[in-house]
Amino acid sequence: MKKSDLTAKQKLFVPCPVCAAGAGERCKMYSGFGARKEVHPERKYFAMQAIEHEHGAVTQRERPRSGALAEGF
Repeated sequence: MKKSDLTAKQKLFVPCPVCAAGAGERCKMYSGFGARKEVHPERKYFAMQAIEHEHGAVTQRERPRSGALAEGF
């Protein structure tokens, strides 16, 4: 997944590590006044990582390990 593939809603999925905006809130300007038009790049990165981790965890749980079933564990 690329950062550019994220929707506006997905970008707000995680809190911002730069300006401390909560999940679901828009990023704040460095001066603290007003909201930014775009989220901070670090927030995009963490949102992308969270989405990929979430999808990876679901895939691993759904697919049992073939070796474990064959050995009887």
